[in-house]
Amino acid sequence: EALLLLVLAFVPAAIVCINIGHADLMQVWQMEWGIARFVPGILITFVLMAFMIVAGIWIPAQRAMKIQPAEALHEE
Repeated sequence: EALLLLVLAFVPAAIVCINIGHADLMQVWQMEWGIARFVPGILITFVLMAFMIVAGIWIPAQRAMKIQPAEALHEE
């Protein structure tokens, strides 16, 4: 579910980023505009965010799996 939310938020953000670059709204000297300029940054950002999401879900889930259900209910 979290990765789906990442994709749903990331696609429009990537489109906006590419459109800002295409419209020359950013002052960048000595660099020509090209889609190849944005692709590595977009992919690296997506992979790092996906890794953080998976780690943020995986680590607490692993800890929760070590607790017996009866113990968890007893503490509540």
